[in-house]
Order: sequence, then C-alpha cells, then structure tokens
Amino acid sequence: MKKDIHPDYHDITVQMT
Repeated sequence: MKKDIHPDYHDITVQMT
C-alpha cells in the first residue's frame, strides 16, 4: 500500500491490494 509513487497509482494500488 504505497501511495508515495503517484496520486493516481496510489488509488489503484490501495484498491488492488
């Protein structure tokens, strides 16, 4: 759950993880 890569990617990662 890393949201320091990108604002958009952070949303996708949080939902995917």
